[in-house]
Amino acid sequence: MTVGKAWTGINLSKKLKTTLTGSKYKDVFNFTTFSTWTKNQLLEPINEMIELLSTSLARLDVSISELQSQIVSTKDPSFRIPLETQRKRLQSQRLTFLSLQDQWKGVGAKLVI
Repeated sequence: MTVGKAWTGINLSKKLKTTLTGSKYKDVFNFTTFSTWTKNQLLEPINEMIELLSTSLARLDVSISELQSQIVSTKDPSFRIPLETQRKRLQSQRLTFLSLQDQWKGVGAKLVI
């Protein structure tokens, strides 16, 4: 699931609710149950994605820390340069994961409100 698909799911469920509210079936349809079910169906995978990103961020932090230790303990500059390059790549990946995590949290917050 992507952030875009999550937003599409939210928008479609809102459109469906609006359509049902304006229909002749509005008196027999339980909107509270519909809203609860929709939120659960969308929030579960969103929360799983946030948790997966949190786990990945923690692992990246450990890897970055280990690389930093190797860089400090390495005497030969020719060995240090590839380690620093790898550390920079992991830091860049970490920023990407943080951005994705913020996006998913935003989608989840939109559902809860």
